[in-house]
Amino acid sequence: MSSNRQPKTPSVLQRVAKVVHAFKRDSSMLQYLSSFLTKPSPTTQMANERQHTVWLFDNTAYQARISGSTQPNSWRAEIVACVFQKDSRKDLSKLVAMVADLIGLDGEIGTDKETRHRIAERLQPFLHHTASSHLMMLETPLPNNVTQIHQIGPTDDGGIICQIVEAESGHLTNGASIRSYLRGWASEVSMSTTFAGPQGWLVISDIDDTIKYTKTSESTGILRTTFVEEPKPIAGMPRLYAHLQRDLAPTWFYLSASPYNLYPFLHGFIHTYFSPGTLILRDTSWLDVSELVKSFSVNTMEYKVDRAEKIHGWFPQRQVLCIGDSTQKDPEAYAELYKRHPDWIQAIWIRKVTDVPHLHEQNMPERFQSAFDGVPGHIWKVFEDPAELEHDVGGLNKSHVLAKSLREDSADHEGSGDSVMDRSLKSAIETHSAVTHRLDNSDDYTSSTMLEQTSVPSTMRALYFRPASTAITDLTSLSAPRVDSCVEFDSEFQTPMPSGNEYLIKVKTAAFSHDELRLATILNPSKSIPQIPLHCFCGTVVDTPKHDQRNPGPPKFKVGDVVFGLVNYTRDGAAADYVVTSEDEIALKPQNISAAEAATIPLPALTAWQSLFTYAGLVPEDVKEMKQQLRVLVTNSRNSEVGAQALQLLRSRTLFPYRLPWVCATCDAEDQEDYLRLEHGIEEVLYAPLPLPQDYDLGAIFRQNCWAPVDLVIDCAGRQMFQQAHSPRVIKDNGAVVTAVDSTPAQNRDSEGNGEPPKNGVFSRFVAVQPDGNALERIAQLVESDVVRGRVESIHDINRGADMLAMGAAGAGGGRRGGMMVIHVN
Repeated sequence: MSSNRQPKTPSVLQRVAKVVHAFKRDSSMLQYLSSFLTKPSPTTQMANERQHTVWLFDNTAYQARISGSTQPNSWRAEIVACVFQKDSRKDLSKLVAMVADLIGLDGEIGTDKETRHRIAERLQPFLHHTASSHLMMLETPLPNNVTQIHQIGPTDDGGIICQIVEAESGHLTNGASIRSYLRGWASEVSMSTTFAGPQGWLVISDIDDTIKYTKTSESTGILRTTFVEEPKPIAGMPRLYAHLQRDLAPTWFYLSASPYNLYPFLHGFIHTYFSPGTLILRDTSWLDVSELVKSFSVNTMEYKVDRAEKIHGWFPQRQVLCIGDSTQKDPEAYAELYKRHPDWIQAIWIRKVTDVPHLHEQNMPERFQSAFDGVPGHIWKVFEDPAELEHDVGGLNKSHVLAKSLREDSADHEGSGDSVMDRSLKSAIETHSAVTHRLDNSDDYTSSTMLEQTSVPSTMRALYFRPASTAITDLTSLSAPRVDSCVEFDSEFQTPMPSGNEYLIKVKTAAFSHDELRLATILNPSKSIPQIPLHCFCGTVVDTPKHDQRNPGPPKFKVGDVVFGLVNYTRDGAAADYVVTSEDEIALKPQNISAAEAATIPLPALTAWQSLFTYAGLVPEDVKEMKQQLRVLVTNSRNSEVGAQALQLLRSRTLFPYRLPWVCATCDAEDQEDYLRLEHGIEEVLYAPLPLPQDYDLGAIFRQNCWAPVDLVIDCAGRQMFQQAHSPRVIKDNGAVVTAVDSTPAQNRDSEGNGEPPKNGVFSRFVAVQPDGNALERIAQLVESDVVRGRVESIHDINRGADMLAMGAAGAGGGRRGGMMVIHVN
């Protein structure tokens, strides 16, 4: 279809326009007429929830290039928002009936209640009055425990904001995703920002008749598929896009000639069937539904080339795949992009649309030959069945690897100009079909990184934190009440994509404790939203690293391995179908325990391990030769998972073959003494109810029992006990007092901070546990030797996970300690 081609049934458009204009005249004549009058610019003001409706559009952040700077490139993102006046119209029934009649629904399904409701819902955005000269405050919780506030606006005459903002870059990495919110609004108005680095693949995809049935060649088809029918994906395209996501892990841009009025409609469609990405839509046609059809046919080539140039400015080093169809000017637009940026565009795929009438001319071979005149034949391909492209996806992946290798090999030739690079890349690209054929038919070629048959969906089930309406770090007064944060369950959360040195794990179980919830702000500084909780897990490897400069050679773990581990608290956890991990966060699951028990071990066992061998300064190899008996106090040892794991480690002949440590344990119930003595062989047990009585004196008890001070205190009781453990009657000079349950007193005693200095050389710290795959391997060996075991308090399905976390948080707030609750995922 040529760019100036007129719709085939203009009378329908004229009649729709007439109906819409009549409706606006009848419902709001004064406001409608006033829009044509010359008037002074309105005073800039803040949008508010009572008077306005706001849309925030998901976006993709890029790294701005700063010439001559040695600092990391800053992250920037284009914020797009729309502000409307809240509609005062009460009844759309007359307009709906007219539109249904005009596009031929009357007597068929035009009287169906559900259909008429759908028409009204989708018509509404075309009838809203936009709000110009309005500002908004956008708050973005960042991973470094800081909330960034941006003022965006004012809106233009169309009620649209298009503004570049910069994000603090120190804690943001490629592939991260954060959510921003309108500040001070009780209802959630948010957008997602995905951070995409400069390298890798990028897909520019059309929507209408490329991935969604729209029938853009006829006016009634456009209106019917837009306002009446449920959106339907083109057969085979969701599978193809899932294949692209799995093999190339691209950044996605959906570039459509549809007007912005359809953003919620198209956003929902893409998130249902395809990989989420940034939608780029036309910012014209507000207030006029008749312009909808024109947007599909007028100046589409110029529009798409212009928007794609903007994407090129953001990601000039990415490799780009363009996907479109034959109904509009996609072939001509993508060919023009290739001629401008031949090193940027790697492939162009055009769907030949045969299921829509009036396209004989557009589907002629001569049309494609003319459109792609000057574009190498291996770059573009016309297809009818998406299955035809399955092989081409693998070819793109392999040619990308070859091109990358050639870039690295030619880096030494920079001084002689770019001719060596250009020739190498051009040769690689032009011969990639032959290379692909050779690789595909070579008996020596095998994938050492990923099981090709493994199917990973683009969305998954997940629990995630929804933040409060305002951040506590923001001191500016608010005009709206604060809405508390909570954990929510989402069945269509975006599946994470591992980077080149990461594993993708299909989660079996994830676990949490009351202590972990209580210490969430300390262990988990990340406030990027969405933020998936539960970092202690067990699962199956489904994808392995493709390259890892830190660990040369094949991946340590292979597809199908069952592992357990602790994900770093700066990243999303495992309360989801899938989690991304690094090699140093996981170990093979012990074979003698269940997945549920395995999930309960990494967090408390690593905390206890690091208390001994990191914070107390002990070395496992030296401990084996230690002839002097180590003396340790473990507080609240029965009701704390860390305490229980510490006792098991301290009674291990594998760790202490020469002489087991002398251990004193406190418990908060008198009936726990026999258990501790019989189960763990504890030398001394003290009854210490929590909270401690005012007259409780740990130092006096040590003196009365004539016990020598200990080398190490592992506190699992909290502030009162932690403070008393610093008595010189309890801890030796130059000893170590560490706590696993309360960071406040330890922070006050930080020898490098502003708090109370250490006394008698005592090392005093909160144990901020860190993932450690090597330590976890040694713990797994102890598990298989029946020295260490986990404790499962309860097991619940992920669908009830939000309720269980809420109950756990309430228990943590009420003072409950220990107890590992397990979420069953797969």
